[in-house]
Amino acid sequence: LKLKYFIPLEIPFSEVKKIFLYSWSFIFAISAGYLLNWVDIFVIKAFRGLEDVGIYQLAYRMVFYLGGFLAAASTVIFPLFVASEASKKTNYMERFVDRVIPQATFFWAIALCILILISEYIFKAVFDQKYFLSYKVFNILLMGVSFQIIIALYTTIFAVLKIIPTRTAIIIGMAVIYIAGDFLLVPKIGIYGAAISMILSYSFGAVSNMIVINRIKSIKNSYLVLFALIPFGALIATIFLSKPLQILVVMILVVLAFLLAKKM
Repeated sequence: LKLKYFIPLEIPFSEVKKIFLYSWSFIFAISAGYLLNWVDIFVIKAFRGLEDVGIYQLAYRMVFYLGGFLAAASTVIFPLFVASEASKKTNYMERFVDRVIPQATFFWAIALCILILISEYIFKAVFDQKYFLSYKVFNILLMGVSFQIIIALYTTIFAVLKIIPTRTAIIIGMAVIYIAGDFLLVPKIGIYGAAISMILSYSFGAVSNMIVINRIKSIKNSYLVLFALIPFGALIATIFLSKPLQILVVMILVVLAFLLAKKM
């Protein structure tokens, strides 16, 4: 390479300043995100032992990879939003929040309900008796994944609107709730407490994302929370009802959530 390609060296400080102001809060967001991913393991190990860590980690890793599909969707959506902003298509983002996110959340909830209904058979077929009960933790963690789709699809909008610090504050809030929930619940109810902490943390993140973006864009879609809660009904049904009744309850919940959403 020739030296002339690098000299004279010019640093556009105005652009560097813009980049710094846009991205400085990522440092805190990444740190909080790391806590979200690993705090369960540390707390369970401290209060319950390595055997419970293994049972929980199996369920959590499966849920983690499931959530990876949502992260991929967010990555694909981002350049579309950037292009729409550059071309001044001002209603593109509003239509996405008002139409695409509700549909995606609704069908994602249905998919999770099906997974909850069949997870027991999957774990029984794949894992030995020692890890079979991990399916119960898996089902509870799916409640958090139900809210995670809202977080994933809204996150891209924060980046496009250049309000990353607000998004970082939400992630820090999620981490605080997660950590507090783990320390309060794991000593009392074990690995189920860690799973419940995840649900509380992710539901806070989803609702916070909705409140911030919906206010900016003047959109009303609070019924998203109803869609995200459909798998909770499926989970309750698997605990107390026989398999045919479980399927019936899920179908009723899906219809009711859809009808309520149309009226809101």
